[in-house]
Amino acid sequence: MFVEHAVGAGLRAVCLPAYGSEFYKLSDDERGRVVRIAVEQARKRILVIAQSNHGSARVAAELARRNAAAGADMISIAVPRQFAIPEPDLLNYLSTVLDAVDLPFLVQDFNPGGPTVQPKIVIELRNRCPNLKYLKLEEPAMAAKIRAIHQATDGRVEVLV
Repeated sequence: MFVEHAVGAGLRAVCLPAYGSEFYKLSDDERGRVVRIAVEQARKRILVIAQSNHGSARVAAELARRNAAAGADMISIAVPRQFAIPEPDLLNYLSTVLDAVDLPFLVQDFNPGGPTVQPKIVIELRNRCPNLKYLKLEEPAMAAKIRAIHQATDGRVEVLV
C-alpha cells in the first residue's frame, strides 16, 4: 500500500526500512522482508532504496548484500553514531559497506551532538568507492559544505538536504 501510494503520488523512490518506521525495532529477517515486499510491489515503477544500517561494518555489508539480492535499486547507509569515530576508521567502515555490492549508495550523515562528515572524507570515499552517488546531510548552515563537496567531486556526489 505504501509503495502504491508513492507511485500514485509521482515519487521517484522509496527508502525503507528507515528511521520514521522505527527500523531498529525490527529483526534482520523482518527488515529483509520489508525490502522484498517493497521490491515486489514496486515492479520497477519506482526505485527501492534499502536501508542497511548497523553499527558493525561487516553486518551492514551483509545487510547490503541481502538487500541487493532482494532486488533493491540502491543501498542507503547511515554513519554510525554510537560513539566518536576517527576519520580513518569512518572511511574504513563506509568503504567496507560500499564495497559489498555493485549498486549506487546513499550515505546519510546525521550527528546532532558532534562532528559530521567533512568534504575531504567524501572525496576520499568517492575515490575508493565510485558507487557513492548521494550524501544526505542533516545539519544547519551547510551551503559552503555543499559547494565544496560538489566542486571537489565534480558533481559526481549529489547532496540531499
